[in-house]
Amino acid sequence: MNPLVSVIIPAHNAAPFVAATLDSALAQTLDDLEIIVVDDGSTDGTAEVLTGYRDRIRVLHQEPSGPSSARNRGAEVARGEWLAFLDADDLWREEKLERQLEIAGEDIDLVHTGTEIFGDSSSRDRYRSVVTDRGCLFESLLRRNFVTTSSVILRTDRFRQLGGFEEDLRYCEDWDLWLRFSAGGGVMVGLTEPLTLYRVHPWQTEKNYRQMKDGALRVLKRALAHPRARDLDRAVARRAIAKVWETMAWRAKPVARWTALGWYARSLWHDPTLMHCYRELFKCALGVD
Repeated sequence: MNPLVSVIIPAHNAAPFVAATLDSALAQTLDDLEIIVVDDGSTDGTAEVLTGYRDRIRVLHQEPSGPSSARNRGAEVARGEWLAFLDADDLWREEKLERQLEIAGEDIDLVHTGTEIFGDSSSRDRYRSVVTDRGCLFESLLRRNFVTTSSVILRTDRFRQLGGFEEDLRYCEDWDLWLRFSAGGGVMVGLTEPLTLYRVHPWQTEKNYRQMKDGALRVLKRALAHPRARDLDRAVARRAIAKVWETMAWRAKPVARWTALGWYARSLWHDPTLMHCYRELFKCALGVD
């Protein structure tokens, strides 16, 4: 008999964290599930950690190809009606899957949750809110990606219809999938409770902010070219572009202040009404947090 939920965990050099991640998946109050870990070419002790769980999980191995490829590989062999994505350094509260399935009616294809951020005590955003309106939230998603990958359950057949994650995207591939999902008429709903715990590493922002900016702009360009975007007010598109530059400036600011200043200026060029961007721009110029 097939499980109700297939948990997909991509893991690349995740030895310090993956045991805690697996423990949180195995501790779910919903027990009708399978756990599939895709070891994406790890060179640390990830494989050894996974061996300790061999009787309770399924492990696939592949050459290093990125998280999108790993998630797609896991989804190919998944037997569940639903896919639940969980990154190898994130955690779930034990009732997460059960709570999501309680509201997953016949007309719902995707359920996500609020996210609590942990790991880096300097993080300025301890809780990530969600949009809880039920429906096709394409325009809301254009303005910002409010869906955390590890918070999502998505119907398996819907995921496969969409073609999975875009494997040539190394950043913002999750935002791309949610936008394609919503643009195609997919219905989602969010739970406000922070049932997902997202681990922040200090090096995430420092190392990747330029690549993240390029990925976000690429994703947004694709979304705005979709037929679903043809009837949008031009101001909506400009605000969406501005928000990308603003968000990436925020990410760059701790390690590249002058880059951040330029990106805040780009944001304001696209949407001069973002008043808080003026404040952030001047703070960058003055060198204050």
